[in-house]
Parts: sequence; C-alpha cells; structure tokens
Amino acid sequence: DLVRSRGLGDVYKRQLSFWAKAQTARTIRVFVQSVDLERVHHVDLPITTTWTRYEVPFSATETMWNAMVNFQLGEVSTAPLWLDDIALTELP
Repeated sequence: DLVRSRGLGDVYKRQLSFWAKAQTARTIRVFVQSVDLERVHHVDLPITTTWTRYEVPFSATETMWNAMVNFQLGEVSTAPLWLDDIALTELP
C-alpha cells in the first residue's frame, strides 16, 4: 500500500527497489510522481551489463492516492534493457 491517510505535514517514506541490466551500460532516469505529473523524487542511475539490485529511497510530504513510477529508458540508448522484481515498500 503506497499511501496511508495521515495528518497534515506527515512525511511518507518509501523505497523503490528493482533489479536491472542493460545490453550496453547506460544511465536511466527514474521518477516517482503523482498523476498530475508533479515530481516527488527522481534519480539518474547507471545501469551496467550485469544484474544489479537498485534501491531508491524517497519521501513525500503529501498524500498521493494515485502515484506512479516512471522509468525513462530510451533517452540515451535504444539497446535492450531488462528490469525485474520491481517493488515499492514502506520504510520505518
């Protein structure tokens, strides 16, 4: 459950984790954002040619009932890239 209803000003701590590898090493950009496209967090990650686990912690200060994760994969290269075991979890 990405979001729980909490009081005004609360901080929601989450972590996006996934495994990735690319046919050729490259950088991807990962966004966590609301459906109105307001960014909560983004990060550029170097993806290698071997399976690697990535963890992206982030915080939001507002309730987001319809959040989404956006992986920008093709901006630098169109070579194949694989993602696996994508999870969004709550942090303590």
